[in-house]
Amino acid sequence: MAMQVTCPPCGEVISAETDEDLVAKVQEHARVEHGHELTAEQVLAEAQDVA
Repeated sequence: MAMQVTCPPCGEVISAETDEDLVAKVQEHARVEHGHELTAEQVLAEAQDVA
């Protein structure tokens, strides 16, 4: 099932098919765009299922 996270600072929606892909994409976005490091737990706590 697809999941997504909406980035709080900029509103970009990041989605992926697996937890691992979502974590990697969100961590990369946070690092490159905002200079933040996020743990997998932080990412998954914000993830929402996409129907």
